[in-house]
Amino acid sequence: MKNSILLFFFLVSIFFVQAQDEPIDLDSLEAVRMEAYKAKVTMQNEQRLLDFESLVKDSVKRVDLSGLELNLLPDLSGFSQLRDLDLSENDLKEFKEKEISSTYLKELNLSGNTLEKLKFSKNDSIITLKLNECGLKKIPRSIKKLRGLKRLELDKNQISKIPGFIRRMKSLEEINVSFNGIQLSKKDLKNCRNLKIIQFIGNDLVDLPENMNVLTAARKLNFSQNQLQRLPQSMAELDSLETLIFYKNQFEEIPQVVFDLTSLQELDFYYNSLPEIPAEISKLRSLEVLFISYNQINVIPESLKDLKELKKLYMHHNQLIGLPPWIVAFEKLEVLDVGFNKLAVLPDFSKATSLTEVDVQENNLSEVPWSILTLPKLERLFIKNNPYEVTAEEAIEFKRLVEELLDRGARVSF
Repeated sequence: MKNSILLFFFLVSIFFVQAQDEPIDLDSLEAVRMEAYKAKVTMQNEQRLLDFESLVKDSVKRVDLSGLELNLLPDLSGFSQLRDLDLSENDLKEFKEKEISSTYLKELNLSGNTLEKLKFSKNDSIITLKLNECGLKKIPRSIKKLRGLKRLELDKNQISKIPGFIRRMKSLEEINVSFNGIQLSKKDLKNCRNLKIIQFIGNDLVDLPENMNVLTAARKLNFSQNQLQRLPQSMAELDSLETLIFYKNQFEEIPQVVFDLTSLQELDFYYNSLPEIPAEISKLRSLEVLFISYNQINVIPESLKDLKELKKLYMHHNQLIGLPPWIVAFEKLEVLDVGFNKLAVLPDFSKATSLTEVDVQENNLSEVPWSILTLPKLERLFIKNNPYEVTAEEAIEFKRLVEELLDRGARVSF
């Protein structure tokens, strides 16, 4: 560490001498700055390693060795109580789990290494394994020895398929294979049939296999950032599905099969090309959260009022020209976000006492939403950038109400 400190001050001194004798070369200045930054990082890393070596090994439960440019695994044999180990963002080429003596290890993060060899022995303790951005071309077979594994993260690799041993891992509940380029096959889906949470984000999917009904255990499916326009009818059989996410796809309508998923609690169609919400939305009686912003919807359908369990409604960045009067009658509604629309008037919100967040910014409102300003549970209010017309007396009253909200800790943007 002493050498790093000397290098740091040497580089800085060169800069100041040069600055006094001749005009500053900006490229040279940037190079000096980068070298000084690298020297500083090196000093910090060396200090972190010294701190690691001084730990009382048999009592430590968490070790963070991320971003230290390690190419060899340090001695972890004495950390008998270790539960959380972070080795991410290093230069490790191989990892052997037997070099860790702890039988209590629950979370292991190896993300950001270029792993060529990964070896696990039979293990019941590891629950979460993170292998994001490791240059993997397939899911390592030795993972199947992790008999207690529940969560497996593999995003941003080069994996092309889901191997058969995944469906035989009885404890595994969640897999993330986002940004891998996997073009889902029927076989891939069969190998995921016992999983509860599946993340297939950013895999350039154009279609889903017809046997979607094999995912009978699924509680959450995330197909964000793909190119989907339609869904197979077999999805209707996923009667245990609670969360369905199609953020940033290419849907021009909500497929009718979605409305057969009556156990849904959360539905996300952010950033699609939807012109309307079909009347069949009323079938989703368990729905609590609806994300449907960044579309071209101009009317909230009457059937939406049948969603008695609705807690959060996000419809900002659409083409809404009005809100129905019954929008304030949802007894459980906590969040209403209809900013960035074309609203000219609002209904009376005085009885919508469950609301904690309201967003009506960037609309065409000429009247201050007075009934919203007095809601008893309000924590966040966004009403800026509307063409309000207020008298001097109304401006005073508005200021008073806003100050009351701020005094009780609410966040107000106006």
